[in-house]
This record gives sequence, structure tokens and C-alpha cells, in this order.
Amino acid sequence: MLKISNPTCEYQPFLLGIDIAKPRFSWMSESDKRNTIQASYQIMVAEDNQFNKIVWDSGELTCDQSTHIKYNGEPLKSFTRYFYKVRISDQFGRYSEWSMTNWFETAFLEGDDWKAKWITPKKQDVEEEVFALRNTLTLKDDIQSARVYVTSLGIYQLYINGTEIGDALLTPGWTSYHHRLQYQTYDVTNNLAKGSNALGILLSEGWFKGMGFDKRYKYGENLSALLELHVVYQDGKKEIFTSNEEWKSGESAFVAASIYNGETYDARLENNWSKADFLDESWEQIDCSFRPDAKLVAQQNELVRVTERLLQSNISLHRRVRKSWIWDKTW
Repeated sequence: MLKISNPTCEYQPFLLGIDIAKPRFSWMSESDKRNTIQASYQIMVAEDNQFNKIVWDSGELTCDQSTHIKYNGEPLKSFTRYFYKVRISDQFGRYSEWSMTNWFETAFLEGDDWKAKWITPKKQDVEEEVFALRNTLTLKDDIQSARVYVTSLGIYQLYINGTEIGDALLTPGWTSYHHRLQYQTYDVTNNLAKGSNALGILLSEGWFKGMGFDKRYKYGENLSALLELHVVYQDGKKEIFTSNEEWKSGESAFVAASIYNGETYDARLENNWSKADFLDESWEQIDCSFRPDAKLVAQQNELVRVTERLLQSNISLHRRVRKSWIWDKTW
């Protein structure tokens, strides 16, 4: 028995949003014989999971390498899902079956592909302030797929039609903001519907200009966000919605947020700000004149996620600070 297990592209079996023009493939092998050595491999990449539209067939190559095999096929296209599989032979002359079919999906393969504009709240005078940004859009028909590409100077949380998108926290992560800024890709096909929809972003300081260890971080003055929504309709037609001058800035129940001071949440201010039927006439237009110099790159490291939740055993009213009560939790 000779078998392929765990085929990956850039360390991931399924990779959504990649900007590497020649991604690398790896895999593991299983054998019922001791001291089995890979003798050859063959990789196949296609635009469909039936492998009718093949963009790279390596052919059988005599090689024992099973990590970091670089793609060497037709130029990859932005915003396209590719499927891949691999098979190998060993020194005993045995051939494995094709591996399971996994996929990767490209995002912006060229830096100038972005059509969105950076959106910046105009008044940023209060430390630890949280900004709510929103806009509405109309989908003219049922959709086949939808992807959102988003990043920010500061920390963002994405919402669509009142629903928080994704399970990642502290996005887009801490990088050298003057040089490199990561963006994330979300599959939001099931979050949108024909007709009116709303996009929302909560934006806070994070590491960009927030509280540090001995002094405040100061990469810049302006918290800003950048977003593109790519929609494919059932008939195959495509439409792109972007952050632009039509977006507005206002308040939510998140009154303040800081990496080290936590969040201040005022439940009395709760509203449906990220839903399509919210009335935002009193909200302020945003500024689109700011454009950072940082290079935009697709998410590279593992996302920060909740891995465990602790249940508090006791909650008590502790003390009053600045007309607010603090609740203590005993774990």
C-alpha cells in the first residue's frame, strides 16, 4: 500500500486568498513497507475539480522531494479557485492513487488590482475611540459566490447585514505598517441576498496608534479601512463594490477599545447600524484623500482566534469609576 496524505498548498489544505504567483505544494506519504522512499511525483492543477481545465500537469518527475514543489504552469489569474492533486511512486515500482483533491484561491496577484479607496473618519481626536463605518449596496440578482477583501490601519471587525463575519480577532494583525499591511479574504456568499444589503466595519486603534508598553504606538495619525466585495451572479456576470466616498462614519455601542485596556461597551447605545434598514442621515461622510504607502499582502500567518472559553463562577459589583460601575469576575 502506497498512499498520499495531507496534500497542501503553502502549508494549507484549503487556502482562501493567496497572492503568490508560484505557490508551493507539499504532501506526506504512507506505506505498509519499511524504508519506503519516494521515487517520483506528479502534480496536477486545474480550474475545475474534474480536471478538465488543466493549467499545470508536471508529468511524472523522478524526484524524492515532497515539500515546497513550486508551481510551474500557466500564469495564475487573480480571484480564481484552483484545484490540485498529486500522486507518487516508490523504489519498489508501486504507484499511489491520486490524492484527495484540495484547492487554493487567488486574491490580488498584482498590487495595482485594487479598485477600492481608503476610507478615513474625519474626526479622530479621542484616544481609544471606536468608529463604525457603513454603506449599503443592492444586488440585482441571486449570486453564485461572493468574496470580501479587507484591511485597515488599526484593528477592524467586519459585519454584513448585522452579522459579524469570520472568527478572526485583531485583524489585520501587527505588521510594520509603513512597509507591509496584510489583508484578509472572507467567503460571504451565504451572508448576502438579492436586494438591499449593508456592509459595516468597526475600526479601532489597535497597534497602529494605540497603547504600548512604555508609550503609545504611533505609526500614523489616521485610522483607515479598505474593502472590496467581489460578487459573481448566477448567470456568471461579476460586480465589484468598494469602500469609497459613499461610506459614512458614526457610533456604535463600542465606546472605546484598546489592546491593553480592553473594551468599553454601552448596551444602551445598541442599534442595527450594520443592517440595510438603518437610518444613517445623521452620520458623517468619510474622507478618501488618504493613501498609505504600505505594500498590501495577503494574510500570511495564522489568524488569531478564540481557542478556549472560561466560564466565570462569580460576578460581583466592585467599584464605581467615572460614573461607571466595574464588574469583577471570579474564574
